Amino acid sequence: MVVYLDVLVCLNIVITYFILLAAKSFSRSKSNVYRLIAASVTGGLLSTYIFLPKQHFLFELLVKIIFGAVITLIAFKKSKLKAFLRAFMIFNAVSFLY
Repeated sequence: MVVYLDVLVCLNIVITYFILLAAKSFSRSKSNVYRLIAASVTGGLLSTYIFLPKQHFLFELLVKIIFGAVITLIAFKKSKLKAFLRAFMIFNAVSFLY
């Protein structure tokens, strides 16, 4: 199977942006467009992780959790742990539903 890197990254940028918009709406968080775009680009670039060799299931799960946390931090910039965890859980729930 052939996977084109540019298509993978661009498609993931767009999908991540819309997932972040939905998470922003559900969580009623304040975030500007530039933060959402920066987080989307980060998510698109992190999607290249699929080209790395397969690792243990738990390690890959940890990496995906860290990637989600980084995207959430960039998009919503929460200073309190409770607010960050809420935004993080909503982002993951919307991603799962997608």
